[in-house]
Order: sequence, then C-alpha cells, then structure tokens
Amino acid sequence: MSVRTKTGFLITPSALPYAQCKTEDMVFMDLYP
Repeated sequence: MSVRTKTGFLITPSALPYAQCKTEDMVFMDLYP
C-alpha cells in the first residue's frame, strides 16, 4: 500500500501484513530530489 503526500509517497512493505505494520516499517520516497 502507498499513500501520497505533498512531497512524496509513504510505502508499506508488501511481505508484511498491514495489521502488523509499524511506522518504522514504512519507507518515504521523495518526489522532488
């Protein structure tokens, strides 16, 4: 799953069930380098 923000995306790991996902498991991808 991913969520778009004003400056990029938050992406959850695909191998981890959503219910077990923690903040530190998410990755931020910047749209504007």
